[in-house]
Amino acid sequence: MKNANVLKMRRILLAYAFYNYDLGYCQGMSDLLAPLLYTIQDEADCFWCFVGLMSRTERSFDRDQTGMHKQLLALRRLVQLLDPQLHAHFGKQDCRNYLFCYRWLLLHFKREFDFTDCLRLWEALWT
Repeated sequence: MKNANVLKMRRILLAYAFYNYDLGYCQGMSDLLAPLLYTIQDEADCFWCFVGLMSRTERSFDRDQTGMHKQLLALRRLVQLLDPQLHAHFGKQDCRNYLFCYRWLLLHFKREFDFTDCLRLWEALWT
């Protein structure tokens, strides 16, 4: 027996790959889609919500990674401004590029929290 939600997710991601042909499908998109599909069970509505989310985050999935590097630089500057001691500690540990935060930013902390907390965090971030 096939999982109906996995089939919906596959169709949405395939449709998105054709909708945004230049970007296509990238690893991590399913992580962003899963909570949307859980919340918005109608496939068409979920697709369009995913399109809206990706319009805000697609630069993070660029092959040259310039979008993600801009976010990492912004995070570095924020930490440097808000917590200079932590920033100095990262410098001593040779972590100035903040690459350890890559997955956090790409997936909006989806894999760092349990599902319920992730939904709550996303709601707070997006409202």
